[in-house]
Amino acid sequence: MSDNRQGHGPGGAPWSGTEDPAETLRLYLAASNDGVVEHDLLAHTATYSPRWFALLGYEGEDVTAPGPDFWIEASHPDDQETLRAHWRAHVEDGWPFHHTWRMHDKYGELRWILGRSAIRRDDHGRPARAYMLFSDTTDAVRAGLQHLALLNSIRDTIVRVRTDGTVLDIRLGSDDALGRYFADVTVGARLGEAAGGDFSAWLVDAVSQAVADHRVRNVSFVHSEAAAPRYFEARVAPSGSDEGVALLRDVTDQRSLEEELAQARRLESIGQLAAGIAHEINTPLQYIGDNARFLQKVLQRLAPVVERYQELCAASADPDVVAEAHALSRRARVDMLLSRGNPAADACVGGVRQVADIVSAMKSFSHQGRREAAPASLNRSLENTTKVCRNAWKNVADIEFALDPDLPELNCFEAELNQVFLNIVVNAAHALEDRPGEAKGRIFISTRVADEGRVEVRIRDDGPGMSAEVKDRIFDPFFTTKAVGKGTGQGLAVARRIVVERHGGELLCESAPGAGTTFVVRLPRGHHQTGPAAGPSPSSLKARPGHLPSADAPKTESSPGRYSRSAPARNAP
Repeated sequence: MSDNRQGHGPGGAPWSGTEDPAETLRLYLAASNDGVVEHDLLAHTATYSPRWFALLGYEGEDVTAPGPDFWIEASHPDDQETLRAHWRAHVEDGWPFHHTWRMHDKYGELRWILGRSAIRRDDHGRPARAYMLFSDTTDAVRAGLQHLALLNSIRDTIVRVRTDGTVLDIRLGSDDALGRYFADVTVGARLGEAAGGDFSAWLVDAVSQAVADHRVRNVSFVHSEAAAPRYFEARVAPSGSDEGVALLRDVTDQRSLEEELAQARRLESIGQLAAGIAHEINTPLQYIGDNARFLQKVLQRLAPVVERYQELCAASADPDVVAEAHALSRRARVDMLLSRGNPAADACVGGVRQVADIVSAMKSFSHQGRREAAPASLNRSLENTTKVCRNAWKNVADIEFALDPDLPELNCFEAELNQVFLNIVVNAAHALEDRPGEAKGRIFISTRVADEGRVEVRIRDDGPGMSAEVKDRIFDPFFTTKAVGKGTGQGLAVARRIVVERHGGELLCESAPGAGTTFVVRLPRGHHQTGPAAGPSPSSLKARPGHLPSADAPKTESSPGRYSRSAPARNAP
């Protein structure tokens, strides 16, 4: 054999005269850090390279004459059946063999192995030898699993998309709303064909701008679904010359919470202002009330004196005295003062009493909420609430109360429940604005101790009611059927959060078209103080102070005036 054997190396470059191609190949394999197994498929034997044993921690003396199936037997039991099937398909049918699986090393630890194989056939076309390369990919697989775990911990939907809208990769997050948009989106599809026109156009435009500007962009999108919009945000980064990666998030709930917080801050400011005004009004109101009652008593005592004086003058024998007395009486309009003075004084005292009730209700209603739950009277809260929002219902409804006088005090956040009752009563008033006809509607408010010791509040109106579709969505954030500027769609969403999450209770709605609407609030009593609920009755009920009506004798609070407007269905909040 000549020492100047010629061959060709990689890329067609000639081997040098002194290099052996087999030795060069061995050095390449040693440099690659891969293990090699050579199968003699006809003799059913196999040769394992030292590096193959080193991959699994074995040394030469650890394994004696391993057979051709040793690499399968050393694999994880759950992977062996699949490996044998792939190997048969590779040897018998010529399918490629390029797979990753688990193998046990010398110490019983699992290693991830990437195996590749090529078949050399004999002159008759039979598979004669298989040359296998084994690479340890444990670190790469673990890094991939960690990366996958990190992705799975992100609730955002991640989309890699071209500027023409072609989806290159997608991973759905936990947001149900986003899942609806991408349910039919597959890799290679166009966004506009599956995810909806407006939404797709917004996303593709954001990606195009990020790619054009070569920077990360934060964008937002509002998608109106009937009357309940959904709010989305995306962080888009360019990932190529014509593609970008977008992290998409549904922030509707976050917006709802932010709106609730802003509303709470506004209400707190208004409450502080109202409490201050009520306090300032209360002092001069006491002066007016005291003086009005004084004048009332003066007129009551003066009337019989004047009448007796007139009688004595009339009986006088001196005609000049009688004439002068009559002239003075006419100039002073004594008859008018006697006939109208007492009713005027009574009306003045009654008006002062009504204003005092309103001021008291404002002070109670606007009191800042406590950080801890405290005993409170729901009867008093309901009465104060109707007084505070009287302007909303006085022209469209009469309110009837059936409050349980023995209702125990409830351990609760009173200021928050006041907000719940206010939202429901105002919504009932708005519904009655759409009641056909000119007659005023009615709002019925009742309390009782329900089953399992829970306290139940029912607020019912005889308005047009709601359809099943509207009723199913009234507690959704931002859902409203009211005119723009009249409702934010947050009232009942906030109310449900207060009742259910803050108090562990229930907020239910019973309604049907033409049958009115009833909201039922059920609250656990918790650590309450026993005894009947106390509190003033609504002023216009003309009930004794401190007396609450029984369920058998409902009271009616009303005010003059009529206001009606025809509409086919009830407004949702």
